[in-house]
Amino acid sequence: MPNILALLIMALLISSSALAEDLIIDDNGHAKKLQQVFHIYGDVNLLPTTRILYDKPRIVTRIVYPKIESVTQDKHIDDFNDAVTELTDGLADDYKKQVAELKDLQEGMSKAELHNNLTIDFDSSTVNANEAPLISVRFSAQGYIAGNAHPFHTYRVLNYDLDGGAKIELADLFIAKSNYLEVLSEYSRNVLSRRLSDKKMLEEGTEPKEENFKNWNIKPYGLMITFDEYQVAPYASGPQTVLIPYSAIKGILASDTPLDDCLKHQKRCFRNRLLTGGFVDEASAAPAIRGINTA
Repeated sequence: MPNILALLIMALLISSSALAEDLIIDDNGHAKKLQQVFHIYGDVNLLPTTRILYDKPRIVTRIVYPKIESVTQDKHIDDFNDAVTELTDGLADDYKKQVAELKDLQEGMSKAELHNNLTIDFDSSTVNANEAPLISVRFSAQGYIAGNAHPFHTYRVLNYDLDGGAKIELADLFIAKSNYLEVLSEYSRNVLSRRLSDKKMLEEGTEPKEENFKNWNIKPYGLMITFDEYQVAPYASGPQTVLIPYSAIKGILASDTPLDDCLKHQKRCFRNRLLTGGFVDEASAAPAIRGINTA
C-alpha cells in the first residue's frame, strides 16, 4: 500500500510539473507538448507549426513557422500561409545550395564529422488586430555546414496586411520620393555607434540603400531593423537590431497606408497587439520608447 501511494504521489508531481511546462500526459502515460495558440482577432489564430525536412548529404532542416487558421474561409489568410511557405522553402533551398558548394570537401569527411543542420524559427508582431490587422514576422535561420569554421545566422522578414491581402514593402510606408532611407540610416548609425567599434563596417552597413534595410518589422512602438552578422559588425558581435520610434519617421509616413491609419488611432490599433518569440523580450527591453507620442 505505501508503495502504491508513493507512486501515485510521484505521478501527480510529474503531471503537475508537465502542465506547468505546457505539457500534457496522454492515455499511454507519455508527456506531449501542448499546441500553442495565439489569438489575433475574431476567429483567427496563429499557430506555431513545425516541419522537418531530410536531404542528402545528411541534411536536417527544422522549420518552425507561423500558420494562421480561421473557422471561416479567407483567401487572404491562405495567401499569407502560402507566402510563409515560399519564404521558408527558399531559405531551405539556399541552404542546400551552400552545402552543395562544399560537396568535394564533405566527400572526404567521416560520418561523425558530416552534419549539416539548419533551424528556422520566427518572431511575430501584430497590430491593429480589431479591424485591419497587420502581421509582421521575422524568420531567423541558424545553421551549420560541415567543413565551415563556425555556424551562421541570417534573417528574412514578411510584413503582411491581412485585411488587404498583400505584402507590405518598406517603400510602401513612406511618401513617394521622401528621404526615408536617409532617415533610417542616420538613426540606425547613431544608435549602433554607441556600441560598435568598427566604424567602417558600421558606415557601409547602414548606407541609405534598400538592401541594408531589407529586414524590418512593424512593432507597437516603432520599426525594428535587423542587421545580419557581418553587415555592421564582425561575426563575434553577432546580428544587431535597432528600434526606430514612430516619432522619428511620422513626418514622412504615407497617409494612405494601414500603418499610418494605425498610428492615428493608437488605442484601437495597439489595444490587442500580439508579440511572440524574441519580440516579447525586445519589447520589455525598450521601456523608454513606450512614452513617445507617435501621433
